[in-house]
Amino acid sequence: MDRHATGQDERHRWPFPAILGRPSARPFVGRRDELGRLARQWAHVVDGGHATVLVGGEAGAGKTRLAAEFAGECHDAGAVVLSGVSDAELAVPYQPWVMVAEQLVRRLPPEALAELRVELGHLATLVPQVERLVAGLERPAPFDPESERQRLLAAIRAVLAAAAMLAPVVLVLDDLHWAGQQTLVMLRYLARTAPVERVLIIGTFRDADDEVTEPLASVLADLRRVESTERIKLAGLDVDGVRELLATVTSASDLGARAQTVAARTGGNPFLV
Repeated sequence: MDRHATGQDERHRWPFPAILGRPSARPFVGRRDELGRLARQWAHVVDGGHATVLVGGEAGAGKTRLAAEFAGECHDAGAVVLSGVSDAELAVPYQPWVMVAEQLVRRLPPEALAELRVELGHLATLVPQVERLVAGLERPAPFDPESERQRLLAAIRAVLAAAAMLAPVVLVLDDLHWAGQQTLVMLRYLARTAPVERVLIIGTFRDADDEVTEPLASVLADLRRVESTERIKLAGLDVDGVRELLATVTSASDLGARAQTVAARTGGNPFLV
């Protein structure tokens, strides 16, 4: 990608999220088709569109790595990259969105934050540091639970849109198989109901039947009907991909035969390889 392809103002250049783990010492091989599909969606986003790509696969298939590698290329070209992750051990409402909101509030320029005072007031209950970063915020009077939820959804959308004004955005939501209901409601809202221009959402999840929760299955079914949403099934590496990976750690003369054996035993799962 051309480093200047997205045109982010260097004054507002954001760091790459540490949670995505880039750069990695482990080699990244194969996945050319998947990277090509992501690149096509990104081109649409850079031109002013919006897209959601949901990447499913078994544990160890490389879903997070694929998202991180692609987001890294976009970041090198000037994109804003944001990331949040769901955790099986925590039950924080909107957990990955809280992480994304923290990144947004910490990095948006002061003039943008000043224009978002009402929305930031709605976010203060989820992201307490908002009140430390923006002086004089007033929390709104409480409403009924449904109205509160709608105001929170709109507030997160507003701060995300402010970032997209600076540069196209890649937003990675990792481990959606552990996501709570509120997190998935926010994903559906941004992917179907109120998408943000110049934002690409990449969601990763384990797609084994016993790991897809009912709320996640419902959202996946809903988004399947949305034209701007694409699903990627991340299968194991083929023999050539396994050989390419093995070549980074050994120069054995029988690499082809070894790759066939390893591919057969592991199903091409990169972690097992």
